Amino acid sequence: MNTLTDIRARLGLTNQQLADYLGISYSLLTMCQSNKRSLPTKANLQLVRLAIALQQLPVLPTTAPNITETNTALNEQINTLKLQLHTAQKKLTQMTKLYRQATTQLQVVQALTAQPPSGNAAQKEQLWLAALAAEANATLQQNTTSKQLLLQAQIHNLQYYVAELEKLKQ
Repeated sequence: MNTLTDIRARLGLTNQQLADYLGISYSLLTMCQSNKRSLPTKANLQLVRLAIALQQLPVLPTTAPNITETNTALNEQINTLKLQLHTAQKKLTQMTKLYRQATTQLQVVQALTAQPPSGNAAQKEQLWLAALAAEANATLQQNTTSKQLLLQAQIHNLQYYVAELEKLKQ
């Protein structure tokens, strides 16, 4: 490759702009680029100065990051996290509701067991209360407060990630 062409391309200059900088005519520059003529000494020194200045610069990426693609990817991540956040919040609401209901059921079972009815209805009620207590205990095991706290921590983390990604979009 020709040094003149390389430097001109790297700087994004036209032949006329480079010729003006080197102090030569456009036609002489094109002849030098095609190796038909040599640069005059003064122009060659200017070219060397330009080449040295370019060598000292850091190499920049050839393409700039595509902001639209970056924002699209961020939006996709944000939407995914928001969906996970919504799902986790719904699950926590359901867990909390079931936990409260099961606790209330056990309290009712205790109250009714303390004052059992008499007669034929007593045995039927005891069976019903035992089934209700078993169901309530199973619900409490599935929706423990520690599981609820863990889910709350996950929700907090998801909210944090969404907020941080939103900042990156700006």
